[in-house]
Amino acid sequence: MFSAACLFAVGLVSPTASAIAPAPAPVQRALEREMRAVWIPADSTVLRSQAAIAEAMDNLAAWGFNTVFAQVLEGSRTLYPSPVMAAESGQEVDPRFAGRDLVAELVLEAHRAGLELFPWLAGGLTVPATGAPAPLALAHPDWLCVDESGAKLVHARMHWFDWQQPKLQSFASALLADLVQRYPIDGLQFDDRFPALPRAAPASASVSATEGRTALLTEWLAGTRQRLQSIDPALVLAVAPLGAGASLVEFAQDSAAWRARKLIDIELVQAADRDFAMWQTAVGQMELGQFTPVVFQRLPAGSFTKAGDRRLPSQLLVEAVAWSRSGGAGHVSFDYDGLVAHGSELPAALRAGPYKHNASTPWRERPNWRPRGMIFPALAEGAEGAWHMDAEWPDFQVLDGGVQGSFGWWVQQPHSAWFDVHVWVPAQQRGLAGKATYLLQGEQQRTWVELALGAIEQPGWVRVGSVDLRGGELVEPLRLIATETSPDKHTAAGPILLVLNRRLSPDLRW
Repeated sequence: MFSAACLFAVGLVSPTASAIAPAPAPVQRALEREMRAVWIPADSTVLRSQAAIAEAMDNLAAWGFNTVFAQVLEGSRTLYPSPVMAAESGQEVDPRFAGRDLVAELVLEAHRAGLELFPWLAGGLTVPATGAPAPLALAHPDWLCVDESGAKLVHARMHWFDWQQPKLQSFASALLADLVQRYPIDGLQFDDRFPALPRAAPASASVSATEGRTALLTEWLAGTRQRLQSIDPALVLAVAPLGAGASLVEFAQDSAAWRARKLIDIELVQAADRDFAMWQTAVGQMELGQFTPVVFQRLPAGSFTKAGDRRLPSQLLVEAVAWSRSGGAGHVSFDYDGLVAHGSELPAALRAGPYKHNASTPWRERPNWRPRGMIFPALAEGAEGAWHMDAEWPDFQVLDGGVQGSFGWWVQQPHSAWFDVHVWVPAQQRGLAGKATYLLQGEQQRTWVELALGAIEQPGWVRVGSVDLRGGELVEPLRLIATETSPDKHTAAGPILLVLNRRLSPDLRW
């Protein structure tokens, strides 16, 4: 878990340039390829609602950011509905996020804004040593680490799950595979406790030495990477071990071996100091000596925007970003709430200075990997039947219940590709139809989809499906068919959103 420390990142990308040692002097230049990232932890105000997520993503895109690391695991609880977690613990989702699909909300809003989204597996797999036991620990007490006396091991005020156990390894791998399979995420970020074995945990009978424990975690990572990239070859893996080799000593995480075997793509290392000058020195001493031109090209750096009651002055943040650019890969901030703690002061300083020009992420061969989503309004030209405007639903075309009709959206966009199609569902106001029937129309297929509008409590974007569209031509990807028979309820057609589906269009250059 992140503590009161500064952070920086190591991007392992194509071996086309040598690693460059950072220089104290700021480097003021516009870059086309660099990381501009921010962390969003579980307790952030951003995660309180989909509307808050949407606002944050719009803000980050407007400020020049391109990557988000958002927490989706806290200890042994998932913050999103996970069938894998439910099967093992009986609890599908952390009660704080019940009734929501947090990852789906994050993916939709991040991709709509043109940002890459990395779910962050923070704090796991551990459970607090005090308070009510977590469901996974209750269901599998045999998966927990024990001390020499056989009692549950307590380390850093936590009980730890034992990664030496094959069943625990299989569960963790399945948890990640399910996450990658069900959501079009851009990457995953592992934590300094995922995967990890605390130094105080006794070695198992099959793993008798420290070297064996580190090798065990390395082999798990190798097998899991292969499994995940068989699902999505474009998936990027980031890790966040403790700095100065502490993760190897404390948690058996051999990040040097992970880098050497190219098991990770980005390394976010925690440097234990918030003072800019000391942080600068720590970053340079900790990692640059491990880089070689054959493997490493870029060194992005990071800093706290907020730690406890302290806030980072805007000038210092700009200096930190400019200094980290001497390594060529950019900057990552912890965290979003700290970034906005002084209102627009920090982001405005970034946008006016080092983030004046937008940048693509350095780990993608193709620039603009995540283009912004495209929104198309409901125009009267798409109506077939007696559709009309209604003050109850601004920006919507409305058809009275019991009246036959359909509504089509005509769009034109520049690329032949697959797109996810979303419709805007208004708040449940007077007389809205309980369901909507849509016809998705692509170049190769036509699909009927029915949405249960009555089950949607909050207004927002809802995915209908995916279509393959031809670029440069006026096409109709979606048509709404009126099926409401009650005269007291009405069918409403509002704006639609097209978001590039990268898994179905991996080679597209936008």
